[in-house]
Amino acid sequence: MSRRAIAIGALLLAAAFLSACGGAPAVGWSGPVVSGDILYVGSTGGRVYALDVATGQELWHYPLEGTLTALYASPVVGDGLVYVATFAGQVFALDAATGQERWKFPGESNIASVVADPIYSQGRLYFGDNEGIVYTLDAATGQKLWEFTTQGQIWSGLALWEDTLFVGSFDHRLYALDAETGTKKWEFEAAGAITAGPLVEESIVFFGSMDKQVYALDADSGGQRWQFSTGNWVWSQPRFAEEALLIASLDHKLYALNPNSGESIWEFDAGGVMRAAPALASDRLVLGTGSGQVRALDATNGLPIWQFQTEGQVLAAPAISGDNVFVSSYDRKIYALDINTGQKIWEFETDK
Repeated sequence: MSRRAIAIGALLLAAAFLSACGGAPAVGWSGPVVSGDILYVGSTGGRVYALDVATGQELWHYPLEGTLTALYASPVVGDGLVYVATFAGQVFALDAATGQERWKFPGESNIASVVADPIYSQGRLYFGDNEGIVYTLDAATGQKLWEFTTQGQIWSGLALWEDTLFVGSFDHRLYALDAETGTKKWEFEAAGAITAGPLVEESIVFFGSMDKQVYALDADSGGQRWQFSTGNWVWSQPRFAEEALLIASLDHKLYALNPNSGESIWEFDAGGVMRAAPALASDRLVLGTGSGQVRALDATNGLPIWQFQTEGQVLAAPAISGDNVFVSSYDRKIYALDINTGQKIWEFETDK
């Protein structure tokens, strides 16, 4: 079977998974991002909102008329701009204070759909699309600087470490690219499509795959350090907390692993699928599930602290700022919760 056929099959399975979770037709799972006193989030109705962090009051939304179709990628903020990538295959740069459009890539045409979150660093914007192309743009102007083509769709977020850009593909490979030029340094082949963004810590790159495995590789060479087996696809980017590697699987479990050996430290059954990574603040972590729950755990041992129930799936990673945690749910609401108690501070209904 060709890699393209495998990738198409995986996409169909992913769609079936979302339907099995009780999801509405695919309308995106863009998550919240906090910058200063403003929260930015894409809605399931295809709009980008800027909200006051303290009150939930709307500051602006884009576009003023119509929608951007589905938004899977979360907004990214850098140098006074908010970057938004769409399933329709366009990337927008908006003024962070006003929501006015600064530039659009690629002009009036389209690239393939963008599912994964872009990343911003030192005046550059990096992202991948559903044709397997990694793009790097000048973040101020939207001008393309370079591109690199993989052999499968890119649903994986990217990670930047020193001068290396890491990206996973549906072709089962994790690529290490020169961030300046896009030249390939090395590649590693897993046994399944890679839809989860990698994480790099202390010269080790960690990532999960649809082969149900978690991998640890040497960031310089791509040599494998270890791998760990879960009970289902791994669609979540890893996180570090309290000297443990945290990674969620579609088997409903959050795993805490020893980052040096891959041995299990503890695990927590969340009672629902977890597509996104948990958010971290000090010794506390917060995660969302496909059953609509928001759970807070002690990051040192995985013991539950509180839970909050929304009326829709929570498929994007929460955001934390100060004592508040912000959650986007498929019930078209954005929630601000007290991170210590889980009590609701405010909610905002999108797409009214």
